[in-house]
Amino acid sequence: MKKVGLIILIIVAIAIVTGLFLWFQPTSKVADGEADFQISIEALVNEGIETDDSLFNDKYVDKVIQFSGDVYSLNIGDSQSEIQLDPNTDETVIVRASFDPSQNSDLKKITEGDSVKCQCKFNGISIPRDPDDLLSEIIVTFSRCTIKK
Repeated sequence: MKKVGLIILIIVAIAIVTGLFLWFQPTSKVADGEADFQISIEALVNEGIETDDSLFNDKYVDKVIQFSGDVYSLNIGDSQSEIQLDPNTDETVIVRASFDPSQNSDLKKITEGDSVKCQCKFNGISIPRDPDDLLSEIIVTFSRCTIKK
């Protein structure tokens, strides 16, 4: 009986140590590595509109993309910050780039209309099924973004 209790205690201790290690491990930054693609936001959006969305997403999703673009709007929050970029297209396109709060000091230096260079993980493009729907919009999303200087 003592052996079973000792084994359970060791397993619990290992689980706690592993959990604490993973909890306090710093999040990897996308900016630390090289970008898989370097492209302007206009070119990326135009390619996404012209190409079949599944082929486009297969090419870019979960890849690190460095892009430049003009800031349309900026939302700085305590838990997550986001900028929307102007894709300069005739289509109704929303381009969202999400930032960790650790980037807030850099984001506060940006104003609407500024040109920025970001490096982000690409999440995908969402194109509506019915192109005639006036309320539908194309949505391009990025996560784990950092401002490149």
